[in-house]
Amino acid sequence: MPSASVSGVFDPSLANMPPGQRAWMSFSAVDPSPRWPDKDSRTVTTRLAYSDDQGATWTDLGARINDISEGPAGSYARTWVNEVSSLVYDPNAALDERWKLFWHHYLRVDEDGEFQNGWIGYKNAATPQVLRGAKEVKLFGARAYNADNIDPRSKTFPPVGGSPVVQADTLHNDLGMCVAFSEPGAMATHSGLYMSLTCYEPKIHNVVGLLGMGLFGFKTRVILLKCDSPCHPVSPGAWKYIATMLTDDDAKPLGFRGYSAPDLFAQGGTAFLMVTPVSDTPWKDSYSGCDIYRFTNIETGALEQDHGKPNIVGQVRGKPGSFNGACTYQPSVAASGFLYGEVKVADKRPFFQIFQTGAGLSEILRRRAVGKGQ
Repeated sequence: MPSASVSGVFDPSLANMPPGQRAWMSFSAVDPSPRWPDKDSRTVTTRLAYSDDQGATWTDLGARINDISEGPAGSYARTWVNEVSSLVYDPNAALDERWKLFWHHYLRVDEDGEFQNGWIGYKNAATPQVLRGAKEVKLFGARAYNADNIDPRSKTFPPVGGSPVVQADTLHNDLGMCVAFSEPGAMATHSGLYMSLTCYEPKIHNVVGLLGMGLFGFKTRVILLKCDSPCHPVSPGAWKYIATMLTDDDAKPLGFRGYSAPDLFAQGGTAFLMVTPVSDTPWKDSYSGCDIYRFTNIETGALEQDHGKPNIVGQVRGKPGSFNGACTYQPSVAASGFLYGEVKVADKRPFFQIFQTGAGLSEILRRRAVGKGQ
């Protein structure tokens, strides 16, 4: 896919359009900060692209759907970025709510993300193009949400004031230590709208661990939420917690530290979860392709098992040894197959790219089965 930014593109999300219609994709575009290019080299905005040939070629819409916001000049490079979007077409919603966009809106200061200053944002519109001017809602907050972000005049200069509609860490006891949520992956069905999220929580579940995450670190879990149809994401009580699907403990026996970039899709009446394993190769917190899991019951978040462990039914891998992953897939976008991001390094600077496999789910599942000798 051609670049729409200085430093490239990443984190694609395909909308679940019916076959034969124009395909739409949201993605992240990476650029240096216009105000502090040396202090913040990777600000992130959301863009849209469309395809009229089932994903064989893509055309950038030509505008940022979610733009950055920067505070006043000072000693700190403060940039509010919009990352890891999920674009959804919900045919069961009212006409002006059928196109939904979810993403992580958070503050970067001198190259570092501050997830306590952030939330899962949400927009809806009647068409993808109208999402650009749609009003953002702070949808999900987490335990570490900084109350300074309620006031747009505070020291963080948040682009959207007020509190999140849902403190998602209060939806269930399992989520009580989730200090931040990221990587939304949404899927609309007749039953409702499902969303996978990455929950970040301290390794030590007490006050010491909560306050000392910089010292003791954090762990992650991949969770599943649901909003029953017709889904009105901002309505009181709309969201419920279904399950934790994967944790770091599932990744470690496979040689990885944890998981990131979850996404959901369905084909032939069966739902699937995709996640990106995280390792320290080629550098710390690197993406290592995508693993695909099949649900046996999405209503309970149950994944197919193999000898008591979640069964990987398919895999997508980029260039060996590279930072690659964050996959997306929709069966109606047949020419693309699976899309994934990959990072190359030139002149010591990363350049972000999106590639497509051209192979659909059936081929990916077949390769996995052959590789396991089945």
